[in-house]
Amino acid sequence: MKSNWYDSLLILYQLFIMCSLTIIYEMNIRSLYYHMNNSHSPQRQGSRRAYRKRRIASPPRYKNYKPSGIPRTELQQTSITLDEYEAFRLADYEGHDHLNASIQMKISRPTFSRLIEKARGKIAHAIIDGHELTIEGGNIDFSQALHRCRDCGEEHNHPINARIDDCPECGSEDVENITDKYLETNAKDQGPIT
Repeated sequence: MKSNWYDSLLILYQLFIMCSLTIIYEMNIRSLYYHMNNSHSPQRQGSRRAYRKRRIASPPRYKNYKPSGIPRTELQQTSITLDEYEAFRLADYEGHDHLNASIQMKISRPTFSRLIEKARGKIAHAIIDGHELTIEGGNIDFSQALHRCRDCGEEHNHPINARIDDCPECGSEDVENITDKYLETNAKDQGPIT
């Protein structure tokens, strides 16, 4: 008789712990989402809002795409920013929902939804109208650096501040940091920091 009472109490205690952990988990997710959406103040610079940097996992391997057989000089150009590219990659290539993808990019879910809609529209426009599609610009921050060996063509992701002197595959010292090219282009576009 005592063991039945004890077993029932133990089961109730386990259910209580599971329900409590579920509630705490949901409260943390809601709190994270609330703070992510409301943690910045709109610092005005003239009439434009200062945007926080959007987190990009690593730079795109290629900066532009164009229809084959047509010289670049005869094509119109459509550009997407690096943050629009990242939104497109996360949602349509990797299949993340908007909330999870926005958390990865360190932006709000509505901002992510605007980015993905802009990216999809521009990409569709470039494909249907036969424009060259370029990926450049945006207020971004990379979490990983992409290095490419010019001798063997191997590509490797490394921590953003890691210094890579030679290729891990073939040992060549002719390694380019693709991330630096995007950062240099963005620094030129944004002008001097004041």
